[in-house]
Amino acid sequence: MEHFFTCAEFVSVKWVQVLSGFSDKIESMKTEISTTGGEKIVGELRQKQASERLLIICNGLRSSADHPATKAITQKLYEHGHAVFTFNFSDTHGMNLKQQVEDIAEIINHFDSYNEYILIGGSFGALSISIAASRSPKIKGLITVNGFFGSGRVSGHLLTKYLAFRTLTATSAKHRTFWKFYKREFHPEAITIPVLVIHSKADKHVSIRQSQDFYSRLAGPKEFRTLETSDHNLMPLTEVDPIVEIIDGWLAKTKAK
Repeated sequence: MEHFFTCAEFVSVKWVQVLSGFSDKIESMKTEISTTGGEKIVGELRQKQASERLLIICNGLRSSADHPATKAITQKLYEHGHAVFTFNFSDTHGMNLKQQVEDIAEIINHFDSYNEYILIGGSFGALSISIAASRSPKIKGLITVNGFFGSGRVSGHLLTKYLAFRTLTATSAKHRTFWKFYKREFHPEAITIPVLVIHSKADKHVSIRQSQDFYSRLAGPKEFRTLETSDHNLMPLTEVDPIVEIIDGWLAKTKAK
């Protein structure tokens, strides 16, 4: 595992002490992770106090760690004392579900001094983390926000894209490989760790039914919370505080003893 830093990337770092365990106190640290496939995962670790737990926030399809909602939620969780890692998936131009799952595993291997990890995924990222959940025993919880879980319960331009994708699975090897991976690996009933499912009633792109169906199949401890006014992209940002309060409260309840 390697960290790559420039002088500029240390500007916002107050001090960093690397020990054998979890004792780093970091304001903000840019991190670049080299994957086994030769790709780069670029992200930022934010941590203000010693922590046994790392929250890993996974963005949606063609989104990024710079999305206003992601940045706002990250900042609030950091202010609540959580260690948070936000990043961009190594393949940011395509819908590579397998690569996203592998990226999450690479991140966990990189930050191996933490005792446990909580995966937070929005939209398509919710699907990625639900598959990644079984890849490491140190993953102790999942949080999905306005999750897309592979069904056709979408609207508008997303429905057009979904139907086109499903058609291409019959003729395109790339799309068929994606679909086979999804069908083989996506099994909510096998998820036994605690899961918090959050979905907005005002989401007009991905139906709340996707999250409800996912929730109904979960085998372990679970909680379902709804938002009232946010759209699929959690805009406007008026519900960021309620989202963070929901997440922070749930994290307190699921903290490893």
